[in-house]
Amino acid sequence: MGQVKILNIYPYDSSTKCEIPKVTFYGSAEPPVTIIIPHKCGKPLYPITANLNDEVIIVRGGKSIGHARIEGAKAAKNDWLVFMDSDAIYPQDYVTKVKYFIRNYQYPIMRTVRTGGLRTIPFLESGLVVRKDVFLDRVRDYQGTWYFGEGRKDVGYLFKRDAKLIPVKYHHSWTELEKKAYNTFKSVAGFITTTYALYNIVRKVIK
Repeated sequence: MGQVKILNIYPYDSSTKCEIPKVTFYGSAEPPVTIIIPHKCGKPLYPITANLNDEVIIVRGGKSIGHARIEGAKAAKNDWLVFMDSDAIYPQDYVTKVKYFIRNYQYPIMRTVRTGGLRTIPFLESGLVVRKDVFLDRVRDYQGTWYFGEGRKDVGYLFKRDAKLIPVKYHHSWTELEKKAYNTFKSVAGFITTTYALYNIVRKVIK
């Protein structure tokens, strides 16, 4: 029977009433996986579907999303981890399809295909599937802050650049970081376009 665990980690305000994602279990496929879902109160919620032999850990609190994912991984009982977001939309057979690639290909690190949002840079946001021992080995020096190391990189960067892309899709709309990046790009592009137009006008006047 599938199991849902709620993991509250510091800092977490226990006085806050927070609805959690609805989890439905159906069918069974090997291998059993642990689905880890960092959850921030106030975000829109979408249902999650897992198999009857899976474990789902919903992590509330923490210093960052990376911190929540690591604590969830430490609490996982299964050998494979599937990281999901409470504000993303997953097909009902998402986990079953992921397990097909775990069984048949055994890539230690995989990422699924995200649709929606800033898709031009896919490694920024994609679904991470990873063997638990590989994950914990790579994050052993992580200090629980938002960024990892010198390069201002979220913990996901430790995996997604060398992960095997598999043809399993889910949908996630624009994140706040993506919106800011896109708006900054539009502002810079607009400034360059305006400056170039003014330059051409001045050049014609001088001639």
